[in-house]
Amino acid sequence: MAERTIAAHPSHPGAYRILAAALGQLGRTEAAGTALQRAITMSPQSHRAFVSARPPYFLPEHYEAVLDGLRKAGWTQ
Repeated sequence: MAERTIAAHPSHPGAYRILAAALGQLGRTEAAGTALQRAITMSPQSHRAFVSARPPYFLPEHYEAVLDGLRKAGWTQ
């Protein structure tokens, strides 16, 4: 889903963030790190907002899985 979103909307930082989390969970840390850096570079404010508070459209357990994937991608708080 993230790859399709990026293909259709390449300037959407959230899609790169979700791609980074998914790749991190899969153990593809190099590609995950690249996607994470892209998301942060595109919109540092958006990234900070996302990781500081769970967006209302994420269930708590899904949000935690995304944060875990971002950590595996190289994100540190």
